[in-house]
Amino acid sequence: MHPDTVIDPNTWAVGEIISIVLFVTLYLSCLVLTLWKAVRNAHGRFYCIVCAASIIIGSFVIVLAPLTSESNGEMPPQAGVGTWIMILGLLGSVAVFIWGRVVEPTTNNSK
Repeated sequence: MHPDTVIDPNTWAVGEIISIVLFVTLYLSCLVLTLWKAVRNAHGRFYCIVCAASIIIGSFVIVLAPLTSESNGEMPPQAGVGTWIMILGLLGSVAVFIWGRVVEPTTNNSK
């Protein structure tokens, strides 16, 4: 890169946009999946509700952490805790999907 080149920090690269779209897709699909499973199935309903609640609570903690902490230029520790809570909820909802595909019996009406 030429030394006189000025990099604008407000422009997003294609890779950043792709990462954001992939994360939003993962976030929404996991949240919808766990809520759908909680409403649809009686088996594992509490687990799905806990996964959905941890995704939502973790997201609120991440959003509210900068508002409630002193701004010194660093990420507040509350945002890190909220991130881990949200990630555990996302992993739990992925486990619901995998467990449902592996363990749920298929309906076979052949005699």
